[in-house]
Amino acid sequence: MDMKNRFTLYYFPTSYYSHLVLIALEEKQALYKEKIINFLSGEQLKVKFVRLYYKCEIPVLTDGDKVVVESKDIVDYIDKEVPTEPKLVPDKSSEIGKEVERVRGILGRICMEYITYGCLFYPELSHSGLKLPKAFLKTRKEIEDAWSTFATTCAELADKHPDLRDAYLTKNQYFTKKISLCSDKVRVQKAIDDLDKVFEQMETLLIQNKKDGVEETWIVGPTLTAADISLATLIGRAVYLGLDSKLFSRDKRPEVYQYWTRISERSSIKKTVLGAAKATAQYMLKQKAKIVLPVIGGLATVGLAAGVAALLIAKKYT
Repeated sequence: MDMKNRFTLYYFPTSYYSHLVLIALEEKQALYKEKIINFLSGEQLKVKFVRLYYKCEIPVLTDGDKVVVESKDIVDYIDKEVPTEPKLVPDKSSEIGKEVERVRGILGRICMEYITYGCLFYPELSHSGLKLPKAFLKTRKEIEDAWSTFATTCAELADKHPDLRDAYLTKNQYFTKKISLCSDKVRVQKAIDDLDKVFEQMETLLIQNKKDGVEETWIVGPTLTAADISLATLIGRAVYLGLDSKLFSRDKRPEVYQYWTRISERSSIKKTVLGAAKATAQYMLKQKAKIVLPVIGGLATVGLAAGVAALLIAKKYT
């Protein structure tokens, strides 16, 4: 198959796990088609998407008829199928390959979903203030109401689609449990404290790399790997949640601070992690414009109508 037409990525710009895959695609300079699934409005529950992946989760990558799920497996697949440098996943039987997998394992065990929504539920847990896109900034009641609605929708769809019943009932339980977990402030605070310990581990690794005589190193060795993608995604989310001042600075964990300063200059990080707010705003703008444009379609030109729509909407989402 032509490389240009191979991959389609189902994702959302602010999705933590989507970032892992987006960075990999950008680093490998892979061509891919985008399909945005707005999990904030429940698009992941549509029957067509559930048939694609029964867990109703993003990201999902398709390569022709092949469907690849789970962000770690997708990154591995991209690295295997796209021959360009850098080699993100070294031979897992090699010493560097084993270390890359070890670090990915540490970072992969962090449940950023609970930390993210926990900080939204309890903004006081954010040390320097939430910096998430405005479209993402909902009140606790708004989020809980949305999840309750999603749970109800899942129960209804389970009855309408017997072949997907198990998938929808599992997701129904997921949303119900999610409200309870993210509402537990003590649990959220513990997750943040555990995150602090992970950052200490990363600081130690970076210090060790310097002791080994490599100045311009990444988290595992001299070249960027999938472990760096995991760490960059984590640091980027910490910045969005206003936890960066707690977790690292010039004075506290300076190696992590320098690492972030350097890796955040890469175009892949600028476009994905740092560009998430802009990408989300653009998506929301287009969705709203689809509604606004027919209403103001009597204007002289579609271009003028689009301009008016943009003026009406942009301020809300950026």
